[in-house]
Amino acid sequence: MASNSRFIELSLLTGQPDGMRTGEIHGGTAKALEFRREELKDVKTGEGGKKNVGVYVLVGRSLNRPQGFRAYVGCSGKVWSRLITHDEDTKKNNVFWEETSVFIDDKFSKSHAEYLESLLFYAIKVLPDWELANTAQPSKDAGQLDKNRREIVAQRLEEAITIFDALGSRVFRAMKEHESEKSTKTNTESSGRRKRPNPGYKRKPNPKKPDKNHTLDSGTADVIFESKGKNHDAQMKIDQDNNIVICKNSTVTAEIISLQNKQTNRINDLKERYKNEGVLQKEDNKYRVKKDIILSSLSDSTVFVSGYRSSSSLFWKYYDQFADKFISFGEFKNRKSYNGSAVFSFGKEKFEASMVINSDNECTILKDSKASKEHGNSANNKLIADRENLVKDGVLKMKGDFLVFCKDYMIDSPNKAAAVVAGYGVNAMNSWRLPDGTPLGVWKSSKGKNNSS
Repeated sequence: MASNSRFIELSLLTGQPDGMRTGEIHGGTAKALEFRREELKDVKTGEGGKKNVGVYVLVGRSLNRPQGFRAYVGCSGKVWSRLITHDEDTKKNNVFWEETSVFIDDKFSKSHAEYLESLLFYAIKVLPDWELANTAQPSKDAGQLDKNRREIVAQRLEEAITIFDALGSRVFRAMKEHESEKSTKTNTESSGRRKRPNPGYKRKPNPKKPDKNHTLDSGTADVIFESKGKNHDAQMKIDQDNNIVICKNSTVTAEIISLQNKQTNRINDLKERYKNEGVLQKEDNKYRVKKDIILSSLSDSTVFVSGYRSSSSLFWKYYDQFADKFISFGEFKNRKSYNGSAVFSFGKEKFEASMVINSDNECTILKDSKASKEHGNSANNKLIADRENLVKDGVLKMKGDFLVFCKDYMIDSPNKAAAVVAGYGVNAMNSWRLPDGTPLGVWKSSKGKNNSS
């Protein structure tokens, strides 16, 4: 996305940051509106019933996966009337709708809107953790615009992402983060340089090919990982005996794997046997798993589910409820243990940090953790002074909307660590949590019981 400075005019129509709000780039012709579904009629009234040509995105939680998100993209020459029709529609593809993003431009024709709808559709389609409710996908040449007009609409999409990100739109923020990650990856690959490892960090063994004799990090048992693609929607867990288990009710690809090697031949034979035994039941181009299936390795689970070889540490993902996001299997494994220490996360809108506690109960806030740039009302003078000193010493550095830890930072206690991150006093025993959601206080208690037994 373009990085030129822009002046955005934001308006809180209800006076509340989570209520109806609008945004416009100064001197532009486009306007963005963000509001909750129940505010639709108020917004329509406020817009004076204008017959605007516009594009809209309906956003909510996934119907199939509570951890994921769902979106519907549309456009209309009478956008407000179209949204009222959506609101009155009781069909299943609308029940997820919670939030609304509307983008209008006084210079737009219906053809411009159709092309922008197409750009938005395909931008959302590739987002991790997002799914589309549209029953049909638009043509990539929707609107049949010439090259110059397509470039104008593409520029409007950049503007829309910038404005809606400022307005707090979940789907546009996800688009911006996705573009940023792609850009970072491209720059890293083009530079040919690998990131220098953190001093003192001991590289973990690659977890993608464990076998039955492989011992996984403690705490992984019964954590549910998942993977979703065009030909599969599967869940996987690692049981108490370190077996890799494809969970009941998962769907896996029914395609025969054409690549011939020992592993793929074994997987094809295994699927045929399970099909004959009724463990796999055919549904279109997929098999439904009728009971848990135990496999010999994590690599086998990836091929069994998708039909192709892939990095299992990236293929399987875990939904971290506390951080409200998906993390890869590899990241989960690294966060579970750091040089033999337990890793805890603490995150809200204004901060997101990781902390390790080693066997001697020493606490370290990990590099790249994000602290709040503001102090809370309950912050005392000592906490304010401590945070200011960390900035002066170069431990904390302002980056965007956060104070970011530039190196690992050892601190006396979890309470002090939480306060430094949040900018105010915090109940550390409940705030710091393992990736599976276990609070620090519960972990400490169970650890004490295990030591005494």
